[in-house]
Amino acid sequence: VRKSTVQWITNCLPLERLTLKKDVRTFHTVRVSLLVPEVFKLIGLLSHLLYWLVLGVNRSENDQQLTEEALSAMFTAAHELWSVLEGQHRNSAVGVTLTLPALFLTLKRGVERCFEVQYPTFMADESLNQALIDRINTLMMRLFDPDCTYAHFGKFDGTGKAIGLYRQLDMQNAANGHTKASTWSNRSTPLVRAALGGCCEDTRTRVLLAH
Repeated sequence: VRKSTVQWITNCLPLERLTLKKDVRTFHTVRVSLLVPEVFKLIGLLSHLLYWLVLGVNRSENDQQLTEEALSAMFTAAHELWSVLEGQHRNSAVGVTLTLPALFLTLKRGVERCFEVQYPTFMADESLNQALIDRINTLMMRLFDPDCTYAHFGKFDGTGKAIGLYRQLDMQNAANGHTKASTWSNRSTPLVRAALGGCCEDTRTRVLLAH
């Protein structure tokens, strides 16, 4: 995980195309902030968690099964690692607009890469590959980013296509009674919800995370 992620962050992550900033020092700072042990640990942990949430059901009864306690421990550990990483950058403009979205992209790419290496036949199927990507996106949103704040880069939000998509989503949510104001005022953070009882021991939580 570490070797693949370091190579991607250093040589493949197109930071210069994801922001309007032109400061080389900013790009260097962002890359350095992504090359920390917590990132590698979280990628491995999320990959393991996603496997048990999505593919673990396919294991035979004779295979070793993960206990509910172990699954809950992974869930908690993932939140703790994310809280450390987010806390380092959420109070700066560059952190919110570039570093954290880049971190989110790095985590998603890392999880996908783990599955490509471990399950090449599965990932070679285009429909299964896309289904897994959808699960990765959903898992990340449910666990860490319910408002999808870090799932996009600000540079692209001002384009005509992006504005149109945002309006369509707002209209669709409003039609279902889910306005931004009501959503923000009537929910807690994912970590608080977990602490109040929505951990992975709850079957409903597992279904929510998997789908």
